[in-house]
Amino acid sequence: GLGLDIRAVVGHSFGAAALINALAKDRHAVPAFFISPVLRLRELFVGAARQSGVSAKITEQMIETFEAQYGYSLTEDNPIRLLEQLSVPILIAHDSEDHTVSIDNSKQQARSHATVDLLVTQGLGHRRILSDPAVIRAAVAHIQSHRSIHEHRKSA
Repeated sequence: GLGLDIRAVVGHSFGAAALINALAKDRHAVPAFFISPVLRLRELFVGAARQSGVSAKITEQMIETFEAQYGYSLTEDNPIRLLEQLSVPILIAHDSEDHTVSIDNSKQQARSHATVDLLVTQGLGHRRILSDPAVIRAAVAHIQSHRSIHEHRKSA
């Protein structure tokens, strides 16, 4: 590794998807706070391509090219699959009126995953949620309440 001393991670939208990948692949034992996370990256990409009028065949060719170039499988490495491998404490903040990334996958993960909790906001959408004082307080509290997992795992 890079010798980084990471104590917690915070990510929004596609940034949260990237952090889920990093936590799963690099086995960082740190608390995570995700805001409006993209959990179904492949499905979002395919849906956006379809909405833009790109044919299914071309979309699949684009995905294959991307996967070959970067050694990344949008199926195997889909954040929703990687999230299920994580055992770190995760708090997701997601707005019920987020029209960019639906709250449905976040709700499903909070129901089915023991270490995932969900903070639901209303009327903040995909961007205003980032500057909401209650969301910021929840992030700080979550990270502070789980900051010892890093030390425990490191000494184990």
